[in-house]
Amino acid sequence: MPWESAAPCLVCPLCNSRLARRGASLVCASSHTFDIARDGYVHLLPTTRRAQRSVGDSKEMLRARRAFLSRGHFALCSDAINALVASHLTTKASKGDSETINILDVGCGEGYFLDRLRLHLLERLDQPVTYHGVDIAKDAARLAARRSAELHVAVADVTTRLPYADGAFETLLNVFAPRNPAEFARLLVSGGLLAVVIPTQQHLRELRAIALLLGIEEDKQQRVVARLARFFAFVDASELEYDIELDSLDVINLVQMTPSARHLPPKTLEGLREQLGVHTRLGFTLIRFLRT
Repeated sequence: MPWESAAPCLVCPLCNSRLARRGASLVCASSHTFDIARDGYVHLLPTTRRAQRSVGDSKEMLRARRAFLSRGHFALCSDAINALVASHLTTKASKGDSETINILDVGCGEGYFLDRLRLHLLERLDQPVTYHGVDIAKDAARLAARRSAELHVAVADVTTRLPYADGAFETLLNVFAPRNPAEFARLLVSGGLLAVVIPTQQHLRELRAIALLLGIEEDKQQRVVARLARFFAFVDASELEYDIELDSLDVINLVQMTPSARHLPPKTLEGLREQLGVHTRLGFTLIRFLRT
């Protein structure tokens, strides 16, 4: 029962007491009950939040993202994340710590980066590891949970208190996703790793010129570091840039998986379908922080 090993990290979003697995549900000491969906995720947004309009990715965006990522275009970025996390956790293991390692991907989307990290660490760590993902979009949680029974995915809102215990995690991932510095600090152990990925100014440079995608904030890295400085020590930042060739289906999926899809008129998307292929640059900045 995969959720049994992961439940100790979780707390009730209503009363903040620990959750435990009971049959097909997670239950707290106050008998608040959260059913584990057939697809394997659990919905931990309080009832008052469920009624509000979701700001997460739509089903169409998520399907486009899964189709695009399955082509391997972001694999080098994923590999860089995996190497960074493996290095951090291997160092921890070398100090004789044999306890379970808990990893959380905040804004996990459809689970691509978290599942590739799981497969990478499977061959490199002898310690037990639990893999958690959280996203506000129910469709994202569903898709991520379907990837593997080893991914423990919850629907929750990163802008509020997340349903996890203080200091529950050794590593947090945040890949092209919203950040909540105070919550990240609460969830990480002292000395824990926070790996943040943001786009460089060159990311999708050629495609932006064609598709009129939303721009990238100037000095984004400096702003991210400054916002996290109260709780985290900046360690380093590395850039990864490379060129890719996209066919017409890649172009459509890439555009539709981004927030820009909400702002583009149908005529623009139809025009992109006529593109036979696009050569564009991908750019990622991987920023490493440690919990102080």
